[in-house]
Formats: sequence, C-alpha cells, structure tokens
Amino acid sequence: MSPTWHSGITQASLIMFSLDISPRRAMDKLADENSKWVTVRGTQIHYKDEGKGTVVVLLHNSLMYNGVWDEWIQHFPNGLRIIRPDIPGFGLTGPTPDEDYSMQSLTDFVGEFLDELKLYSVCIIGFSMGAQLAWRYAAKSPNRINKMVLINPTGYPEKELPDVFKLARSWKGNILRFIGSRNLLKSRIGAMCNQNKQPTPEFFEKLITSQRRQGNRAASLRFMREPSDLLFEKIKTIKIPTQIQWSLHPQPQRFSTDMTNSELVTLDNLGHFPVLEDPAYCAKVACEFLTAKQEVSHV
Repeated sequence: MSPTWHSGITQASLIMFSLDISPRRAMDKLADENSKWVTVRGTQIHYKDEGKGTVVVLLHNSLMYNGVWDEWIQHFPNGLRIIRPDIPGFGLTGPTPDEDYSMQSLTDFVGEFLDELKLYSVCIIGFSMGAQLAWRYAAKSPNRINKMVLINPTGYPEKELPDVFKLARSWKGNILRFIGSRNLLKSRIGAMCNQNKQPTPEFFEKLITSQRRQGNRAASLRFMREPSDLLFEKIKTIKIPTQIQWSLHPQPQRFSTDMTNSELVTLDNLGHFPVLEDPAYCAKVACEFLTAKQEVSHV
C-alpha cells in the first residue's frame, strides 16, 4: 500500500466519520445565557427562553436542534416570550433513558414540557417534524393552543421518506451512528436549499456539534427506524387558527384544505429549509399571523 493511497483513505475517513463528543463539550459550544433546563421523564431538557409576553413555542425539525431558529429571534417583535426546546434525542437534550422516539412519545413530551413550565395557553411554530408534533398536540389538547404556524408540515401517507430515512432502515443504516462531517452536512443540506439563500457557516458548525453530542446519532438512528403511526385523519378535526407556510413545490399539500381554519402562505423560490434560507420573511409572516386579532372559525 503506497503512503499516498493510505493517506487518501485516512483523509476520506476523517471527512466522513467522527467520534462522539461529551455533553459538556457540546454545551460549551451551544448553550448561552438564555439556556435553561427542566426535567421531563427523568431527562434534563435543554431549552432557550427569551423575551416576555405571549408565549410562542418553537419546535425544530428532525435530526437538528433548536439552533434552526437562531436567525429568527432578531425578527420577533417585543411582547413575545420565545421558548425553543431541544426535542428528546436531539441537541443538548440528548438521548432519553427509555429510548422511545416515536411520534406519539414526542407528542406527549410537548405536553409534559409545557406542564413542567406551567404554560397552559401558548402559540406554537413548528418546522417539518416539529410541525407534525404541533398539529398532533393541537388535535390532542386543542384548548391549550391559541394559534399555530406549520412550516412544511408532515403527516400524510403520500409523503415519500427522505433518503436518509431509507438508508437508516436498510442493512447499511448503522453507518449513520458514525458519520459526522460539517462538509457532508453542508453539501447535503445546501443541495436542498435555494442556491442563493444558503444557511450560514456558523449554523453548520453548530449543527455538527449538536449531532456529535454523545448518544445523539444513535438516538437519531432509532428515531428514523420508528414505525410510522400516521394520524392524518385527525387533521380535519383541528379548528385552531393555523398558518401553513409551504415551500415544497411541486409537491402537493393537503393541510390548508383539510384544516378549515387555516391560511396558506406559499414560499416561492425557497427549498426544503425555508426557516434557514429566508428567516426574516418566514418570521415576519408568522409573527403577523400570531399577533393579529383573529376569531376561531367553526366552519
């Protein structure tokens, strides 16, 4: 084996694979003065709590962490209290003792998290998986949600599984426990974004830290292997005022049709990650909706 070829393999491995980092090291990079902790089901839940006023809970997408909302904070008006947890299995919260990352378990977490914080009337903004958690919780506990914003929500059976989920469920899936590369993330996520509206380098630096937090990649793999338990028939029962932001063209969406008290905002020229591609606009239209006076329709 030539030194050059061996060096190439080593460098390629370093690009693709990485070791876990300790929770303390991850905390040093991701926690700040707004970080707080609360115990839910025996797990220390990390969340950020900023501002005062009407409570708005932000729920991130799968395989990421509450940092997807970092660029939103500066665009929120005064009079809002923004709470954004790291959902179990992700971010600084990390894995849970029961290792249950089913959508039902995570939906139950939303309610238990709000209970611990003694928050009984909130607005929710959710992105992708976070949007599914939002509408599931709204269907379960409608009296606790004032308004919702669902950004590229999931939950209907016709949505095709993302490639990474297909890989996780294949015989090769265990490799995902060891993959951890900033450049790989940047390449894969960047390809799904508008090329003129890419996430910031700082975001990718923090995202890889989040994913490498001890236990998170194993938890993500277990999450992706959870059987689908679609409850889309519940969507038509939701009467809470809801805004749906949708950028996944030409994929169809049924939420604005099935949710009678909803409005649709079409996000043109954005890719799969509008919360990262154009945070200023997405936050603006969300806040206008949340702060506007609106009566619940009973159509």
